[in-house]
Amino acid sequence: MISRKLIHCVAAVALGLMAATGWAAIVQVSGPVPAQRLIIQYRAGNFHLLSRIALLKVLPPSDDLPASNKSLSGFWFEVQSPDGAVRYRRIIADPITAYTEVPDPAQVPPQPERAEIVPAETVFTLLIPQVLGSNQLVLVSTPLGSADKSRAAQVLARIPLAEEAK
Repeated sequence: MISRKLIHCVAAVALGLMAATGWAAIVQVSGPVPAQRLIIQYRAGNFHLLSRIALLKVLPPSDDLPASNKSLSGFWFEVQSPDGAVRYRRIIADPITAYTEVPDPAQVPPQPERAEIVPAETVFTLLIPQVLGSNQLVLVSTPLGSADKSRAAQVLARIPLAEEAK
Protein backbone atom coordinates (compact mmCIF):
# COMPACT_ATOMS: atom_id res chain seq x y z
CA MET A 1 0.00 0.00 0.00
CA ILE A 2 1.29 3.46 -0.88
CA SER A 3 1.79 5.74 2.11
CA ARG A 4 -0.03 9.07 2.38
CA LYS A 5 3.33 10.84 2.66
CA LEU A 6 4.44 9.38 -0.69
CA ILE A 7 1.16 10.39 -2.33
CA HIS A 8 1.55 13.98 -1.08
CA CYS A 9 5.16 14.02 -2.28
CA VAL A 10 4.13 12.82 -5.77
CA ALA A 11 1.36 15.46 -5.84
CA ALA A 12 3.79 18.22 -4.86
CA VAL A 13 6.25 17.18 -7.57
CA ALA A 14 3.47 16.97 -10.17
CA LEU A 15 2.13 20.40 -9.22
CA GLY A 16 5.65 21.80 -9.43
CA LEU A 17 6.08 20.33 -12.91
CA MET A 18 2.75 21.77 -14.03
CA ALA A 19 3.63 25.19 -12.66
CA ALA A 20 7.04 25.14 -14.34
CA THR A 21 6.12 23.64 -17.70
CA GLY A 22 2.33 23.64 -18.07
CA TRP A 23 -0.02 20.68 -18.54
CA ALA A 24 1.40 19.72 -21.94
CA ALA A 25 4.58 18.48 -20.28
CA ILE A 26 2.85 16.62 -17.47
CA VAL A 27 0.77 14.42 -19.79
CA GLN A 28 3.97 12.52 -20.53
CA VAL A 29 4.17 11.40 -16.88
CA SER A 30 2.86 7.87 -16.59
CA GLY A 31 1.92 8.06 -12.92
CA PRO A 32 -0.87 9.69 -10.98
CA VAL A 33 -1.40 13.45 -11.18
CA PRO A 34 -3.48 15.83 -9.05
CA ALA A 35 -7.04 15.63 -10.34
CA GLN A 36 -10.63 16.36 -9.40
CA ARG A 37 -13.73 14.20 -9.64
CA LEU A 38 -16.58 16.56 -10.53
CA ILE A 39 -20.17 15.56 -9.90
CA ILE A 40 -22.41 17.53 -12.26
CA GLN A 41 -26.18 17.76 -12.32
CA TYR A 42 -28.14 18.39 -15.50
CA ARG A 43 -31.66 19.64 -14.83
CA ALA A 44 -34.00 21.12 -17.43
CA GLY A 45 -31.22 22.44 -19.64
CA ASN A 46 -29.00 23.78 -16.84
CA PHE A 47 -25.78 22.37 -15.42
CA HIS A 48 -24.68 22.68 -11.79
CA LEU A 49 -21.47 21.56 -10.10
CA LEU A 50 -22.70 19.53 -7.11
CA SER A 51 -19.33 18.54 -5.68
CA ARG A 52 -15.66 18.10 -6.39
CA ILE A 53 -13.23 15.70 -4.82
CA ALA A 54 -9.47 16.20 -5.02
CA LEU A 55 -7.49 13.03 -5.69
CA LEU A 56 -4.43 11.60 -7.38
CA LYS A 57 -5.31 9.75 -10.56
CA VAL A 58 -3.71 8.44 -13.72
CA LEU A 59 -5.49 10.35 -16.49
CA PRO A 60 -5.30 9.86 -20.24
CA PRO A 61 -3.58 12.62 -22.19
CA SER A 62 -5.59 15.50 -23.57
CA ASP A 63 -7.47 14.72 -26.81
CA ASP A 64 -6.96 16.70 -29.99
CA LEU A 65 -9.93 17.46 -32.20
CA PRO A 66 -9.57 16.30 -35.80
CA ALA A 67 -8.26 18.95 -38.15
CA SER A 68 -11.20 19.67 -40.41
CA ASN A 69 -12.91 22.49 -42.25
CA LYS A 70 -16.24 20.86 -41.40
CA SER A 71 -18.17 21.27 -38.17
CA LEU A 72 -17.54 18.58 -35.58
CA SER A 73 -20.20 16.58 -33.78
CA GLY A 74 -20.11 14.49 -30.62
CA PHE A 75 -19.57 15.24 -26.94
CA TRP A 76 -16.44 16.46 -25.17
CA PHE A 77 -15.38 18.60 -22.25
CA GLU A 78 -12.56 21.10 -21.94
CA VAL A 79 -10.70 22.65 -19.03
CA GLN A 80 -9.98 26.21 -20.15
CA SER A 81 -7.94 29.17 -18.95
CA PRO A 82 -9.57 32.60 -18.38
CA ASP A 83 -8.70 33.60 -21.97
CA GLY A 84 -10.36 30.46 -23.40
CA ALA A 85 -7.18 28.48 -24.10
CA VAL A 86 -7.82 24.74 -23.87
CA ARG A 87 -5.65 23.17 -21.16
CA TYR A 88 -7.22 19.70 -21.28
CA ARG A 89 -9.86 18.03 -23.48
CA ARG A 90 -11.58 14.64 -23.33
CA ILE A 91 -13.88 13.27 -26.01
CA ILE A 92 -16.45 11.06 -24.26
CA ALA A 93 -19.80 9.39 -24.80
CA ASP A 94 -22.76 11.68 -24.13
CA PRO A 95 -23.42 11.34 -20.36
CA ILE A 96 -26.87 12.96 -20.56
CA THR A 97 -28.79 11.20 -23.32
CA ALA A 98 -30.33 7.81 -22.51
CA TYR A 99 -31.53 5.11 -24.89
CA THR A 100 -34.50 2.78 -24.53
CA GLU A 101 -36.61 0.48 -26.66
CA VAL A 102 -40.20 1.37 -27.49
CA PRO A 103 -42.71 -0.41 -29.74
CA ASP A 104 -42.98 1.01 -33.26
CA PRO A 105 -46.76 1.30 -33.85
CA ALA A 106 -46.24 1.53 -37.62
CA GLN A 107 -45.12 -2.10 -37.74
CA VAL A 108 -47.54 -5.04 -37.42
CA PRO A 109 -46.87 -6.76 -35.14
CA PRO A 110 -45.16 -3.91 -33.26
CA GLN A 111 -41.38 -4.32 -33.19
CA PRO A 112 -39.08 -2.70 -30.65
CA GLU A 113 -37.29 0.37 -31.88
CA ARG A 114 -34.42 2.20 -30.24
CA ALA A 115 -35.42 5.62 -28.95
CA GLU A 116 -33.30 8.41 -27.55
CA ILE A 117 -34.47 10.42 -24.56
CA VAL A 118 -33.03 13.44 -22.83
CA PRO A 119 -34.09 13.10 -19.21
CA ALA A 120 -35.34 16.14 -17.31
CA GLU A 121 -32.63 15.47 -14.73
CA THR A 122 -29.48 13.37 -14.48
CA VAL A 123 -26.19 13.35 -12.61
CA PHE A 124 -22.79 12.38 -14.04
CA THR A 125 -19.13 12.54 -13.08
CA LEU A 126 -16.05 13.79 -14.91
CA LEU A 127 -12.39 13.39 -14.01
CA ILE A 128 -10.27 16.43 -14.78
CA PRO A 129 -6.66 17.29 -14.05
CA GLN A 130 -5.93 20.15 -11.67
CA VAL A 131 -4.30 22.52 -14.13
CA LEU A 132 -2.82 25.76 -12.85
CA GLY A 133 -4.26 28.76 -14.65
CA SER A 134 -7.54 27.07 -15.59
CA ASN A 135 -10.83 28.45 -14.37
CA GLN A 136 -13.70 26.86 -16.27
CA LEU A 137 -15.09 23.57 -17.45
CA VAL A 138 -16.74 23.77 -20.87
CA LEU A 139 -19.19 21.09 -22.04
CA VAL A 140 -19.54 20.81 -25.83
CA SER A 141 -22.09 18.62 -27.62
CA THR A 142 -24.22 17.99 -30.64
CA PRO A 143 -27.59 19.54 -29.64
CA LEU A 144 -29.28 17.31 -27.06
CA GLY A 145 -32.27 15.43 -28.43
CA SER A 146 -31.27 16.10 -32.03
CA ALA A 147 -32.27 13.28 -34.37
CA ASP A 148 -29.39 14.28 -36.66
CA LYS A 149 -26.21 13.27 -34.78
CA SER A 150 -24.05 14.89 -37.46
CA ARG A 151 -25.20 18.39 -36.48
CA ALA A 152 -22.40 20.69 -35.36
CA ALA A 153 -21.45 20.54 -31.70
CA GLN A 154 -21.97 23.70 -29.66
CA VAL A 155 -21.15 24.85 -26.15
CA LEU A 156 -23.76 23.48 -23.73
CA ALA A 157 -22.38 24.99 -20.54
CA ARG A 158 -19.50 26.88 -18.97
CA ILE A 159 -19.02 25.86 -15.36
CA PRO A 160 -16.68 28.06 -13.28
CA LEU A 161 -14.10 25.98 -11.43
CA ALA A 162 -13.11 28.79 -9.09
CA GLU A 163 -16.37 28.82 -7.16
CA GLU A 164 -17.48 26.30 -4.58
CA ALA A 165 -19.75 23.40 -5.51
CA LYS A 166 -23.41 23.80 -4.54
